[in-house]
Amino acid sequence: MAGLSFVVLIPKSQEIFSLRGSLTEKEETLKKLEEKKTILASIDAVSVVKNIKEVKSALPGEKDAASILITLENISNTTGFSIDSITLSPGSVSTGSAKPKIKSAPSDVDVVSRKGNSSLAVNVKSRGTTAQLSGFLKTLGSSRRLFDIGSVDITYSTDEPDFLSASFSLFAYFLPEINSIGAVDAPVARISAAEQQVIDTVVKFPDYSTISIDSSQVSQSPLGKSDLFTQ
Repeated sequence: MAGLSFVVLIPKSQEIFSLRGSLTEKEETLKKLEEKKTILASIDAVSVVKNIKEVKSALPGEKDAASILITLENISNTTGFSIDSITLSPGSVSTGSAKPKIKSAPSDVDVVSRKGNSSLAVNVKSRGTTAQLSGFLKTLGSSRRLFDIGSVDITYSTDEPDFLSASFSLFAYFLPEINSIGAVDAPVARISAAEQQVIDTVVKFPDYSTISIDSSQVSQSPLGKSDLFTQ
């Protein structure tokens, strides 16, 4: 009888030890969740939403071709450097007038991996004076929407030495949306001081993707000939 009791107690003891181990694990998970709850309660939701909006203004979460077109048009209006056409392969926007007309942006534009980041290849054909070109490049480089200049081809007019036409190869970066979340008990990812400093720096740059350019901001410098091939 004693032998039978010993045989019965062994699996029961193993079950008890297993339950204790499981209970300890659950207690650790509960502790993590309590800590996470405290951290989440301390986060300013308004500041988080504000940060997200500001980051998206520099790095949209999708292939936002429309913001690229609007940004370039606004910078063109501000500097007086005329844009004749903007091409986002396989879609394009072109016009014979000085200002490109904004059309519905293609949803299937090519995505290019540049410097390890997602970007859209943009080709721009433009014209103006040397000063206007300089202003265009400086304004583009200081705009909130992140662009990278791949190449610039410049052709000077033989009739007007200070007048030129330029073709730009640009890359407009974007940051794909997060499509998954971590485990419930995973640590909360918080913005570091360095990351917050980057965000604060980015928002100081003008956002040309949404603003309406006032006519007083438009450069009054002459554009020169509209057709370089006429006498």
